[in-house]
Formats: sequence, C-alpha cells, structure tokens
Amino acid sequence: MESEKRSLYEKFDDGVMSVVNKGVRVWNWTTGRTKADLANTLVYTGGAAVPAGCFIRGWPVAGSILAAIYLPGSIFSSKANKKYEELEVTAMEKGLMDQRVENRKEDSRKLGNQIGAIGIIQIYPNVVPTLEKTIGDYTCFSGMEAIALSYYVMRADYLPPRKNVLSRAKDKLVELLNQAEQVPQPAMVPVNYVGK
Repeated sequence: MESEKRSLYEKFDDGVMSVVNKGVRVWNWTTGRTKADLANTLVYTGGAAVPAGCFIRGWPVAGSILAAIYLPGSIFSSKANKKYEELEVTAMEKGLMDQRVENRKEDSRKLGNQIGAIGIIQIYPNVVPTLEKTIGDYTCFSGMEAIALSYYVMRADYLPPRKNVLSRAKDKLVELLNQAEQVPQPAMVPVNYVGK
C-alpha cells in the first residue's frame, strides 16, 4: 500500500539510486576506491568540461567566467565530499547515523536533480531553436551531467577502500602458485608388467 502512495518522482529517484549504487559497487570492486573518490573524479571532470564547452563553442569570455566558478567549486565540492564521507564512516563505526550526513544527502538529491536538468537544457532543441547544437554544447551537457551524477554518487551506500582488482588478482595468483608448490608431485613407480 505504501508503494502506491509514492510519487512518480520518488520511484524514478529510487531507480536511479539503485543503478548508482551498483555503479559505486563496480567502482569499488575495480579500483578499490570509495564513493567520494568517484564523486570527486566526476566533479573535477564536469568542472573542467563545462567551461571547455564554452571555449569550444567560441565563447572565451563565458568560458573564463565559468572556469572561475566551476574549477574552485570543484575543489570545494571534493573537500566537502571527503569530509562527509569521513563523518559517515565515523557514525557507521559507532552504529549511528550522522544527521549532518543525512542532511547533505538530501541536499545532494535536490542539487543532483537541478544540475541534471540544467545540463539537459544545453542540448534540448526547443530552448534556443535558432542555434545549431555543437560539440561545445554536448561538452557542457556532459560536464553538467557528470556533476549531477557526483551528487547521486555521494548518496550511495558507503563501501570501504580495498585493493584494486589487479592487486587482488596478483595476490590470488601468488597464492595459487604457492599452493601448487606445496602439493607433492606423484612419483613414478616401476611396474613389472608381463604382457602376452
């Protein structure tokens, strides 16, 4: 009955978060790094792509203004991501929830949606129908969506850092080789066979 009362947006948001959680698990399993590392990678990529899109479009003044906003904003956001991840880990170790982290997750939900919508405007054909879409527009769009995705990533479940997949594969290979060395080799036993 409760699921019937949920809005379409809540169902959409839950679906997106399900995919994001799986993506964060893949990131952690492959790289061994945490969700804050992934979010920061997205923030830096997006923070560089948005002004780059303006430069590509041939708008150096707009690109310079956006670079002055997005590049320092990326640094600020990445520091905040690390801070809130540390608060989340500390609370989890105590078996608690930190209200500051929960508030940040709610803010991230709102910001992720708003920034994602702004990014879509970059490529939506009816917003400025006289302008032909260029690679610059798609670069801005990609940057905005990367930043929006970073907010979703910070809402994902926390997974602790671990060895990356290549290190784990190497360790497993060394373990298997060590086990193979410890297995006694069968000895050749002469058999007296009398044939016909």
